Amino acid sequence: MGKGFAATGHGAAAWIAASSSSFKPEGIIVRFIASISAFACVCAACLASNATPDVAQSNIVGGAIGLNCQPSTSPMAATDYAMPGPYEVGIIEPTFEDFSRPIVANAKHAAAPARTLPTSIYYPASETPLFGQGSLAKGGPFPLLVHSHGYGSSRAEATQLGKRAASYGYIVAALDFPFTNTERILAGESLDTSDVVHQAGDVSFLIDQLIAASSDPTHVLAGAVDETRIGVTGVSLGGLTTLLVAFHPKLQDPRIKLAVPIAPVSSFFMPEFYHTRELPTLFMAGDQDAFVAYARNARRSFERALPNAQLVTFNKGTHAAFAFQLDAASLALMNALLAPADADPANADAFGCAVTGETLSTDHDYIAPLGGKESLVDYDPVREPIIMCGGDEYKRPGMDALEQVELATRGVVAFAQAQLAATPDARADACRYLLHELPKHPAVRIE
Repeated sequence: MGKGFAATGHGAAAWIAASSSSFKPEGIIVRFIASISAFACVCAACLASNATPDVAQSNIVGGAIGLNCQPSTSPMAATDYAMPGPYEVGIIEPTFEDFSRPIVANAKHAAAPARTLPTSIYYPASETPLFGQGSLAKGGPFPLLVHSHGYGSSRAEATQLGKRAASYGYIVAALDFPFTNTERILAGESLDTSDVVHQAGDVSFLIDQLIAASSDPTHVLAGAVDETRIGVTGVSLGGLTTLLVAFHPKLQDPRIKLAVPIAPVSSFFMPEFYHTRELPTLFMAGDQDAFVAYARNARRSFERALPNAQLVTFNKGTHAAFAFQLDAASLALMNALLAPADADPANADAFGCAVTGETLSTDHDYIAPLGGKESLVDYDPVREPIIMCGGDEYKRPGMDALEQVELATRGVVAFAQAQLAATPDARADACRYLLHELPKHPAVRIE
């Protein structure tokens, strides 16, 4: 580990438990197979031919107007976000219950009196934590980041980001959503994409709880959260959740000050969607994403969100690598066991495409609850046909999965610092890193 607005009133809640032990994710192979199989289904509505324009390597294409990050005449950054920051990192794992939004039964799940949200919270600690938990470091209140996992994934996907950002003085909270998480897959239970409309509320509810904890002098997070500096991140369906809580006319949370949607399901949002408020936004995606078409999702959304957005593109970057960290040997084994014969053994999306077989998902349940054009959502399956893994993306070598998630982690922390750091010098330094250091890697392009 490195050393280095009032609440929106989402109702009654309970902290069920707060374990101090380190989070132990599910068995990586089982979780990865199950998760790839599941999130492959959710992406169908936004997937079309993934043909994308050539992406230049190691290139900066200007800076977005209205953002703190602008090209600098002093390109050398003092901080290297490849390294942990100055703080030790503590972890607590409470489970929250939101009784103000009871679950209504449907064909995929039973009714329940509350939405239950297991959460991992990473925070800057004053000393090396014992069994994960330590005293909160001095220097607060700290900015808050809330991470939303992808469909069929879990809060474990935020482990690397949580530790890195906390080492730089952030509170990072990652939650498991009730009906789109890995545990349901492993338990043989149905995943419910229509619940994504409620996931934005889960994020706002979690923000409420962390602000409340910060106001409690007896809590380990007493004085921890600066409610004027809150950001959201998320991968895939979690990227969609991030966009909903940041921009949706009816679901947005005005306390949020920045958004980082990563490989987001977003093709159906109208240009006006991204201008319901002025919010610094960093899109991230791989140009070789076999599940969520790069050109029609992240790139289109970035262009529609200008001038308040930036885009980091990973050359040969895949979808799965953002959420699941497998080394090259483990990935090759998975692909050897499961991927189509013509798949590249180094492509993190390959065996996910194999699991879907030739059956294309028709699960569009998550779109209708978001509203139609009155909510700036415009989905037309005729105009944008559904093609999942229909191109050759998974047949070509992808960039190293561990390298991709590491570079993404650096970019998220640097962007957050560029917008939320306490001092102008720290913000300027983070901009220099994001715009001048990160793109020195040949797989990274920022615009």
